[in-house]
Amino acid sequence: MGLMELFNCTLILLLFSCLLASSSDASDIEPIVLTDETFEHDTQASTGQTTGIWAIRFCSGGQAQAGQQDILSSCSQTDTVWKRLAADLLESENIIVADARVEKEKGLLKRFEEQFVVPHNGGGEGRVLKRHPVVIMFRQHRNMYVKDWILPKGMGTYDDERVFQEMRTWITTGWETASSPVDVPPEPSWYHDILAGLSSMQFTQQQIAYYSYISIAVAIIVLLTVRLRSSAVVTQRKFRIPSLPVLVSGLVVLALLILGIQNRGDLGVLSETYEGRFPFSKSEDVSKMDCFEQNPWVRDALDHHFKRAEESKAASTQTSEESIDAMKDIKWGEYSPGQDLVELVYSEKTQAYDLNITERFPANVEHKSRCIRIALRKAIEVHGKALAEEFGGKSMRFVVTTEDFGIVFRHVNSKLPAFAMSTDRDHVDVPVPDFTFGCYPETHYDKDSWLDVRNLLLDSSSKMAWSDRVDALFHRSNWGVGPRRGLMPLLEKLHKEKKDIDVLGTNLDIKDTGFATANMERFVPLHEQCKYNSQIHTAGLTYSAGLKYKLACGSLVIKFTSKFEEFYEPALKDGVHVIQVDATDDGVDEGQFFNISAPKIKSAVQENKKQQSRVAKGGQNFVQYNLTEDALSCYWYGALQKYGNMYFQ
Repeated sequence: MGLMELFNCTLILLLFSCLLASSSDASDIEPIVLTDETFEHDTQASTGQTTGIWAIRFCSGGQAQAGQQDILSSCSQTDTVWKRLAADLLESENIIVADARVEKEKGLLKRFEEQFVVPHNGGGEGRVLKRHPVVIMFRQHRNMYVKDWILPKGMGTYDDERVFQEMRTWITTGWETASSPVDVPPEPSWYHDILAGLSSMQFTQQQIAYYSYISIAVAIIVLLTVRLRSSAVVTQRKFRIPSLPVLVSGLVVLALLILGIQNRGDLGVLSETYEGRFPFSKSEDVSKMDCFEQNPWVRDALDHHFKRAEESKAASTQTSEESIDAMKDIKWGEYSPGQDLVELVYSEKTQAYDLNITERFPANVEHKSRCIRIALRKAIEVHGKALAEEFGGKSMRFVVTTEDFGIVFRHVNSKLPAFAMSTDRDHVDVPVPDFTFGCYPETHYDKDSWLDVRNLLLDSSSKMAWSDRVDALFHRSNWGVGPRRGLMPLLEKLHKEKKDIDVLGTNLDIKDTGFATANMERFVPLHEQCKYNSQIHTAGLTYSAGLKYKLACGSLVIKFTSKFEEFYEPALKDGVHVIQVDATDDGVDEGQFFNISAPKIKSAVQENKKQQSRVAKGGQNFVQYNLTEDALSCYWYGALQKYGNMYFQ
């Protein structure tokens, strides 16, 4: 072999070695593993992705166990393709591919939880996580793009070339048309972590009271000590710096106060997840600012309920009085639904509004009309002066229907709504506190107002250890109406076949009480229902007034959706106050029930077995601190404000 031939062979070998090295370097590229500590530093996700474009796979580093709902599925199913993408995209597109292992990085799991929950009810909140990896792209100024990486049927792993190309296409170009941008959630602050830690602690009301008394005692001792030691706290306008024990004592008091607030139900300003309101004391003569600040859910609920009414008004050619007069002609066949005509009349003596109420048509049950007026009268007593100032003392008329249904259909384009006990998507009626807030004879209690019964249930709940509650999903109702017609026989079949524990995670205790509780031997008083750790709530022929009582018991409430809505329901959040699952007008979609609803129920009731779950406590907090007499008056006040703006236009 000549020198030239040897040189050529050597050159070829060198080039081949370089190609091998290059190939080896590319194939050795691994996805970057991000942690709670490194995620924001490396990605700069909340400040506009200044470090580059990132494609991050959120999944579990280990195999999820059967029935486990607290992590996404294993990364192992998609490892082969994801490693190929890491090498390919960094080299060809300068896109950084990374992993976030959610079973370890709880901060990331919490931060991006909204993208991981099982979708239902058109995208509402939930607590059961998706059973597949989720890929999130961070690429455009605080926006992110989300893709569910679902394993195609018939494939054991994601090593198929087609899957590789599909994911590569989405990451490089497809995200722009296949996904909508989502705001990047902010990085949690240190005080969120502290509050989350405090709110996760479970204390009884007696323990909270005990700690509160200690806090007060410590505060008094500190103040007396400071007072005795500082005969000249201020000398020549110079302030003495508090001693270390004083500062430490102050911090202890603050910590105990925060602990008490968190366990009484989150002020709202301390937590993004509004679970309740600490009961500040205040006089009855509250200004409108006080009212809506201390009941922050009211405005949002009213905006929600008035939306259809405002659309109807925009399409109406009626005057206000024509609209009110037209409601008198509404009939259901030959029956005229119960109506009260109410007029706000200015009193020179009190410089506030008084009520004049005329019964147009009687209610189907006498006490409904009498009892629904109680909350209204209280609202005018408290807010009548502010309303009169707002509307210049001009008289205003409105209709309150005393039926369970709304009466003003959307298609008639009424200028004004009526106020009703419930509403639905076909009516413009605005829901207000129903008759059960004033009185509820069907409970068979001597004192049957909402506040009286609520306090009874809260007291029954507080005296019962969680371990003493019956571990079962409880329900009593008339099965012949609404979604119960299909749902309850389905659940009864599960129970008879002894599949309820396997499917729902607990025993079912359900019985049909018949129309108007015809089967009285199956009647269970409300305070006795508090003995169960979980309860089912469904609509009846229209709405069901029982929801607030179930929540007051502190039971975990499984709430089946309904087209009918009470006034406070928009404030209830799925996964915070109730566990919400889908229902139809006459039952449930069985496929959806067994594939989505049942696993969600099972996960929730299992979490609720050993101690009261966060959701059960959140629901109880809501009715205790947000369905107060002040809140009911505030809601009526806000409703009449919005109505008056429509009436006087």
